[in-house]
Amino acid sequence: NWLPTSGQGVLFFDEINLAPPSVQAAFYQLINDRKLGDYVVPEGWSIVAAGNRGVDKANIFPMSAPLKNRFGHVDVAIPSQEEWQKWATQNDVKSDILAFMGFKPSYLFKFDSNNKDNAFPTPRSWYRASVLTKHLTGKNPTELQEEYELVASQVGEGVALEYQAFVKLKDKIDIKEVLEHPEKAKKITAIDEKFSLTSGLAEKYKQDKKLANKVLCVIEHINGEEFGVFLLRLMRDQRPTTFRDDIMACPQWKVIYSKFNKFIF
Repeated sequence: NWLPTSGQGVLFFDEINLAPPSVQAAFYQLINDRKLGDYVVPEGWSIVAAGNRGVDKANIFPMSAPLKNRFGHVDVAIPSQEEWQKWATQNDVKSDILAFMGFKPSYLFKFDSNNKDNAFPTPRSWYRASVLTKHLTGKNPTELQEEYELVASQVGEGVALEYQAFVKLKDKIDIKEVLEHPEKAKKITAIDEKFSLTSGLAEKYKQDKKLANKVLCVIEHINGEEFGVFLLRLMRDQRPTTFRDDIMACPQWKVIYSKFNKFIF
């Protein structure tokens, strides 16, 4: 009685291969003939199923050959760092995590079937880590320890240690000083520190769009064009509805327009 009888949409069987074979067998007629007893799937509806692979350690039941043959099969790719970053900024993921993903994109998804740790990094576990630590500023040892434990609970201890070391780099960089004296960005040469700098600048812009011109002035002095592009994308994703107007109103934008425009719009 819960199956659709009109309209259009997708009849989605999620985690289909977690169902035991006897339950999977009930899908045969529904999927192939679009019928189940007296029930008929309406014309406007498509049938889609999803499930984990055997190598994902999901305790699945192998799908029978007849059931497999009733589907077309597609492997869903892991999102790229840039794709996830765009989604993450729209869903208010912490800028520290966004910058860390820029620094260590391989840590967006890191699953090893031989790893015995319960926690490991995935797009969803990083999102949960952001939610759990949103209230923490990391300004004192107690908060730093709490942040580490919460992040470790989601992505594993080893990755959490690297993330915390990255976050601590902010203490070495005076973002306000760099905004007032953009040329000081030239002295920041370590890759991890440059990613930390971009995170701090994007955060300042998100808090106050009036700082846009000062941030653009810093971009001109950051060592490495790719970091300027990364910062502009962070800014764009922090304020997607106003970013274009914000930066085009800045005198400094004319200086870097030809250098970065093709990467942003």
